[in-house]
Amino acid sequence: MIETVGKNIRAHRTAQKMTIAELAEKAGVSDSFISRLELGTVGDTHVSKLTSVADALGLTVGELFSNTNVNPYTVKLISKLTSLPPEKQIVVSKRILDLLNMLMVKKIAVLRI
Repeated sequence: MIETVGKNIRAHRTAQKMTIAELAEKAGVSDSFISRLELGTVGDTHVSKLTSVADALGLTVGELFSNTNVNPYTVKLISKLTSLPPEKQIVVSKRILDLLNMLMVKKIAVLRI
C-alpha cells in the first residue's frame, strides 16, 4: 500500500514540475522523508506528515490512497480523520481504536472479523 501511495505522490509531484526538495519545503518535512515515501521505504509515519504532503500537492490524504488496495471506506475514514483539527484527530482516533479493540475482543458477530 505505501508503495502505491509513494507512486501517487511522485506522479502528482512530477506533474506539478516540483522537485523533492520543493515538495519537502512546502510540506515542512525533510527531503529524505519525501524520497523514502516515494520509494515506499518509509516506516510508520504520523498522519499529520501525510496531510502536510497532501496539502502541499493540493490533494486530500484520501486521494493519496487512490489506486491502492485500501477499501473505499478506509479511505473515507482517513479523509474524515485528517480533516479534523490535530487535537480532535487524536481523540477520535483513540476512540475508534478502542471501539475496534472492544469489538475484536468480544468477537461481535455483526462485524464477522
